[in-house]
Amino acid sequence: MISFPEIIKVNRRMKLADRRRQIMEVGLELFARQGYYNTSVADIIRELGVARGTFYRYFVDKQDLYNIILSENINYLMGILPQFPVDHPLSPEEIERRIVKFFRDFMAPPTSRHFVQLYTETLGSEKALMEISEGFQDFFIKGFSKYFANAQESGFFRGRDPEILSFLLLALLKETFLHWAIHKDFSDPEKLVHELISLIVHGLRGRPGES
Repeated sequence: MISFPEIIKVNRRMKLADRRRQIMEVGLELFARQGYYNTSVADIIRELGVARGTFYRYFVDKQDLYNIILSENINYLMGILPQFPVDHPLSPEEIERRIVKFFRDFMAPPTSRHFVQLYTETLGSEKALMEISEGFQDFFIKGFSKYFANAQESGFFRGRDPEILSFLLLALLKETFLHWAIHKDFSDPEKLVHELISLIVHGLRGRPGES
């Protein structure tokens, strides 16, 4: 049986975790709305309505908050990437199903749009983001290159370079998410996903006569 003091400790840890999460969400929202470089710790605590010490209980400074937001969002993105087995090619229908799920999972959290906006603003100037982004790109391209190379042995993606295919697929996904987050002009995300998937699934097939 859990003792009363242990229950208090658990509740306290939960409250601390909730406060940390709240700071991260408000910080990310302000970074997206005002710009990372135009947002200060003072802005964040003012929005939260808490004392300055509350912020520094969880984060060293604004840069520390930024780095943690990046890491958590990239880890989430890597966790929901569609899985493609290297031992056999998938049917177009199964590829479509997995990519649809990926888009829905990514677009579902309300913070995703804010994260893409932050990513876009700071990509060329923040070392931490550049390192994380390069690591993610390497992870993505290596994984999909292996899948495409193995699929070619079964007659799929004929006459194509697996690494270049993977790079182009990543670029297509990044540009789509960027447009969705920045311009916000896709009134029907489901239609966006459908059109993109049709291009990915059917556009990656080899040309007739290629081997």
